[in-house]
Amino acid sequence: MAVQFGVSWSSVVKGVGVIAGGPYYCAQGTATDGLLGNLGPSLTATGPCMKGPPPALEPLFEKTDEWARRGDIDDPRNIANQRIYVFAGYNDSIVNPKVGEAAYRFYLHYLGGRNDGNMFYQGAIGAGHSQVTADYGQPCNKNEGDFIDRCNYDQAGIILQHTYGALNPKNRGTLSGKLVAFDQRELTSPEAPASYSMAETGYVYVPASCAARQPCRVHIALHGCKQNFETIKDRYVQHAGYNEWADTNRLIVLYPQIIVGDPTTDPFTPL
Repeated sequence: MAVQFGVSWSSVVKGVGVIAGGPYYCAQGTATDGLLGNLGPSLTATGPCMKGPPPALEPLFEKTDEWARRGDIDDPRNIANQRIYVFAGYNDSIVNPKVGEAAYRFYLHYLGGRNDGNMFYQGAIGAGHSQVTADYGQPCNKNEGDFIDRCNYDQAGIILQHTYGALNPKNRGTLSGKLVAFDQRELTSPEAPASYSMAETGYVYVPASCAARQPCRVHIALHGCKQNFETIKDRYVQHAGYNEWADTNRLIVLYPQIIVGDPTTDPFTPL
């Protein structure tokens, strides 16, 4: 989902962290497909976009550029100004690492050579399908449970430092801030959040410095499949690794939340 948002709204996104994800428009779904039950995109999403081999990239470039010309999405040339992190764990048995490589090559196309230094690609860690942490979660090669794996690798910290530049060391003690629930119904009104597969409640980590109204930046952390609050409670929002860095660097971390969609019309959660 980070890729979809980061490309579609590229003019306002500073950086994107892609963890076990594929290139933009990988499933190749359209509004018409939605009316027909999304069968074609669903098969692509669970086939080439997960198990590989990934789709050819040229049609994805063509569709991205076409939508930008129509004004449906932002100009993808904005991607050249983004900081991009792409991760593919080599023990991932749910999303083939080759799909992550395709995301890497998709971004290189729009970085255009001169901006390749904005790319950080990591495919040499033996993680399973997971958010990777330094010291919390399951053994590194697992592909199950909360999908948070302990690999002695501070993925959240690396994403944040690649995106924002040099940061203060993370807080290794008691955090100063609070994890606050917020009403997502305000963001989907007049429709109910469930009509967009969104939960009624989202979460945001607010450091004490930000609560005291010091200037703060906002980082959006989009959870993966089966990592929503409904499924694993607060384990992602508390232990993904972002809050410790946010606490010492005046970063507000927004954790939007989804629910499982209607399996007859929307078999896959969007995050």
